[in-house]
Amino acid sequence: MSEAAVEAIILAINALGCGILLFVSGVAQKIMNDMEPLEFKKFMNLLGRAAMSDPASPSRNNGGAYSVKKARHCV
Repeated sequence: MSEAAVEAIILAINALGCGILLFVSGVAQKIMNDMEPLEFKKFMNLLGRAAMSDPASPSRNNGGAYSVKKARHCV
């Protein structure tokens, strides 16, 4: 397989991943915009806990540098 073909495949995979990410973020944004402040806070706490419990989470490797509790504007 030529280098150009491999680069085209990599580009296509990245473009698909980007498209999926944009779709999911758009849907999540619409849902979050319709939430009441307390619902949003609960959602963010659940999202933070789920993200931090993920084995692939980068914060697991550095002792949890990010905390959802720091986002006080959600109250």
